Amino acid sequence: MRSVNRGPSRSDDSGAILILVALLMTVLIGFAALAIDTAALRQERRELQNGADAAALAVAKDCAAGDCLDEAATANIYADLNASDNAANIGVVCGVGPGLPACSTSPGGITGATGWAFVQTTTHNPANSGNSAEVDFVFAPVINGGQGGTVQATATAAWGPIGRAATLPLIFSSCEFAEAGGSINPAVVPSGEIYIYFHNTVQAGNCPAGPAGGDSPISGGFGWLGASANCQVTISSGGWISDKPGNGVPNSCDPNLWRGLEVLMPIYDGTNGLTGNNGQYHVAGFVGFVITGYRFSGNTWPNGFQCPEDNGNSGRCIRGHFTRVTSTGDFGGVDYGSLVIKMVG
Repeated sequence: MRSVNRGPSRSDDSGAILILVALLMTVLIGFAALAIDTAALRQERRELQNGADAAALAVAKDCAAGDCLDEAATANIYADLNASDNAANIGVVCGVGPGLPACSTSPGGITGATGWAFVQTTTHNPANSGNSAEVDFVFAPVINGGQGGTVQATATAAWGPIGRAATLPLIFSSCEFAEAGGSINPAVVPSGEIYIYFHNTVQAGNCPAGPAGGDSPISGGFGWLGASANCQVTISSGGWISDKPGNGVPNSCDPNLWRGLEVLMPIYDGTNGLTGNNGQYHVAGFVGFVITGYRFSGNTWPNGFQCPEDNGNSGRCIRGHFTRVTSTGDFGGVDYGSLVIKMVG
């Protein structure tokens, strides 16, 4: 009788399928390691970057105030606060600032800045007894011998005087800042309430009181600037800005909105010696100022407010006090106590 060849048996097919499934499981585990563990590393890196940014800004803020303090401890606090497990290592804290260790290299984007702070954060995983700087993988140990992954992030924040800003159309003389007790290099912001008079008056004069027509290179007082429709003017330190003729508030401005407000005020250190539409101020820098009273043409606050030397209610003055302020923008100009603190890397 002739035998019939029926091909491989079902048991042979099952063995081949088992081998194929085993091979596919290895591939699937590899994909799981790639997807899940890579996502874990990305999340860790994101948290470390947030921590590095926050730490660099915190250290820069301390340094800008005159003392970097315990910069490593400050950086560690902010790095931990931005980690989901409240744990991050500080690898390096360095830069240019009072008490800050020097770095081996300098970052870009710091032209005009007073100083800068660099922070490096790294993984902190106390549960990993073998290497606390490694993130534990979920699947990857199956294919990489139990190793985890190490992640780090860096950030640089810088600080310095404001070089360009949008302000109210008012400008103060550097002489007034000095007369009130302020100084530069390093910046000392005056304390106490003062009165600043319109520049073209006896009360302002050459700071303090002097001859009328004080619109000279060494004049004191304040002046008006031409303003945009939203009562603002954009000014750069080291540049020139045109005077607004007359002693009245610019038409686009409502001084009622300035009551008790802390504003950023430009400072001039000279003029071109001309008047009217041809007059210009040379902008040295910026300073913070809180307005507590004013007497302008047709605008007075609070009710009944008078300038101490008002010449029969004809005086034009602003009352208030200087402050330190932090703003956004570019670095540059003379440091009158108003700073930009920002990320540069």
